[in-house]
Amino acid sequence: MLVGDTIVGVSYYGYENLNAVSAEERMFEIFGETAIPGSPLSVYASYVTNTNADAAGDDDNAWSVGTTAKFGDFKAGYEYRDLGVNAINPNFGNSDFVSDSKGHILKAGYTIDKNLSVGGTYFITEDNRDNNNGARDRDRIQVDMKVKF
Repeated sequence: MLVGDTIVGVSYYGYENLNAVSAEERMFEIFGETAIPGSPLSVYASYVTNTNADAAGDDDNAWSVGTTAKFGDFKAGYEYRDLGVNAINPNFGNSDFVSDSKGHILKAGYTIDKNLSVGGTYFITEDNRDNNNGARDRDRIQVDMKVKF
């Protein structure tokens, strides 16, 4: 639903016959984004819960909050994300930010002209598991160049 510069929505994801371990998953998401009047900033948030997850506590929940800013041709953003191990479907996971982790995402980009832009993303992730000894903690940098035809 779009109201002015605000977006609010609800999503449902249903998966059946995924594999021998998990036959069915039902995920509900609520999300929103709004521009801050009189500024180049917008803020957003998302919350997901997997109602069929077998995990206890927050392991079947995920959430994120963030902000973006645009100053002419320059864009920047920040997001904090916390993903429980069963909060998302593992078949569609993102290798940049794996499940059962939490951390920060910093983004910056610059539009050189209407058909060319460059950007970078810095991921700082920490494993949520107590017994991991930092095995899956990681810092990752991605650099992108986008060309439109």
